[in-house]
This record gives sequence, C-alpha cells and structure tokens, in this order.
Amino acid sequence: MILITAPRSEAETILRHFFPVINIYKATRINNVAHMDRLSEEYLSALVINCLVTELEKLFQKQLVNTVREKIKFQFSDAQAVVLYKSFMAMPLDAEKVYYNIIRNRWIEVFNQQLYKTAFYNIAAFRDGSLKGTFM
Repeated sequence: MILITAPRSEAETILRHFFPVINIYKATRINNVAHMDRLSEEYLSALVINCLVTELEKLFQKQLVNTVREKIKFQFSDAQAVVLYKSFMAMPLDAEKVYYNIIRNRWIEVFNQQLYKTAFYNIAAFRDGSLKGTFM
C-alpha cells in the first residue's frame, strides 16, 4: 500500500485537470488495441490499466466528497500507484502552468520513493520466503 497525504487543492487539481488528460490516454489505449485478439497480452494489459484508471478517478471523487478536511489521505494499491505514476510521467509539461507542474512533480517524487521502498521490501520478503504462496 502506498499512502499519500495531500492538500485538498492538489486533489481537486488532479481530478479536474489531470484526469481529463489521463482519460484521453485511456481512450487512445483502447483504440490502439481494438484490432487485437481479446485474449492477447496487449489487450488484457490495456483493459487492466483502464480499469485501474477508472478506480483511481472514483477514489479521488470519493475522497473529495467524503472529506471536508484541508489534508486528504490517499491509500493506493501498488498497481494503482504504478498506473498513476506512469500517467503523470507521460503527461506533457506546459511551461505556462507552473502550479500543475509542481503538483505533478511532487506526486511523481512521492510515488517514486514509495514504490522503491515497496519493491525493496517485496523483493526482500520474496527472498526470505515470507511471500510464499501469495502469487498465482
């Protein structure tokens, strides 16, 4: 699990300004694999990523509606964190939108640190056998 505490204004900015771009990537991803076999690896990967994007958007909406505090705590699964991290990395930078770039870079930095820690502990647990039986 990846935990991030963010100001309400950042969460609103991500939902209002970043998710429309992420949804464009979502539509593009579907168009790129539409001609493929429905059981192909690329099609299934695109389907999983798009489902995670939908979950993330609902998570942001839910947190903003259910919380009146100025700071909001987000709890992401590793898969959700990776998808959001990769989506933020793929977003184009606009030199005129400095505030958006600051938010994007802050979230990328936090995800990078948290995912690195998670990967390190998962690899260590896998090596010592404590993750035995958790994979299909």
